[in-house]
Amino acid sequence: MSGPERLKLIYDGECSLCSRFCNWVRKADKQGKIEIFTLNEFRKAGIGPDQSYSTEELPDSILLIKENQWLFASDAIIQLGLVLGGIYKVFGAGLVIPKMIRDFLYQLVAKNRYRWFNKKQHCEIKDQS
Repeated sequence: MSGPERLKLIYDGECSLCSRFCNWVRKADKQGKIEIFTLNEFRKAGIGPDQSYSTEELPDSILLIKENQWLFASDAIIQLGLVLGGIYKVFGAGLVIPKMIRDFLYQLVAKNRYRWFNKKQHCEIKDQS
């Protein structure tokens, strides 16, 4: 491999909020460190390292794979900010909030994302590779 492995960001392609967030990540990722996939693309292609999770058990929200480590929920969001660098490192401030509280807030939004932000009939963004 010629350079560091790109991170894989997996999201719910039917979620308007998730799609907008991933569009934002794509624009912020000036160095091309992150590959973005919908959850359905990930499940169909079997993308990613071997893990103790089957693709059917994956949550239908955000997942970040970094160096064979699978990060979910608030951990994924914080790590994205740290990887993007610059002003986005401010996401790392979330580490001072206990994980239980961060994940509770994340799950509250995730559980209500279709109601609050609508469900899309198709995915708007594709992988940049």
